[in-house]
Amino acid sequence: MMLASCCTALRPTLAPRSVFARTYVARQAKDRMRWWLDFDPHKHGEKMFEQYSKKEAKRVESLQERVKRFRAMRGRTDDLDALEELAKEEEKEPLRPKNWQPPPAELPKDLGYVVKRTRFGQLPVYTRYLNMREVCKINIRRVDGDLWILKAELKKDLGIDLIQVNELTGQLNVFPLWEKKFEVKQAIEEFLYRKGF
Repeated sequence: MMLASCCTALRPTLAPRSVFARTYVARQAKDRMRWWLDFDPHKHGEKMFEQYSKKEAKRVESLQERVKRFRAMRGRTDDLDALEELAKEEEKEPLRPKNWQPPPAELPKDLGYVVKRTRFGQLPVYTRYLNMREVCKINIRRVDGDLWILKAELKKDLGIDLIQVNELTGQLNVFPLWEKKFEVKQAIEEFLYRKGF
């Protein structure tokens, strides 16, 4: 008796499922049933199989092309002249900047500083933009030794007073005028080439 009264007391507090929710669930069930009733395994199955077979045909064609290329290469490996031709075709010069020079065999040691090249053989001179591209900064990285000597030589050669030295990271920051940023970067690269870096 006590249990029944508790259940009747709790029943009004539990929110009944709204009419909208009941109709929505019923509509979803009807749609599902309609799809299953309309589903024709022959018609829909053929479409699905066609899509799958097209993908599979493309994959098989690409595999066949690879096998043909491999067989052609394998056939040519017996002939040494053909191998040399292949090696010559593969040896292409990498893209370099216009004024690029190959790295020297030995770095100069009498200057008091050394600017090391990157692993790709490029000079570590980079352009950075600050303040929503209002200020240009040319960054010279990978400098070992006395950065102050390099700063003095750059000042003398380029005639730019705004050069910042960061001894902790071994970098120099040059702040050129906005109009002359490309010319200054090119001049810095030419200066480093002349010094033997």
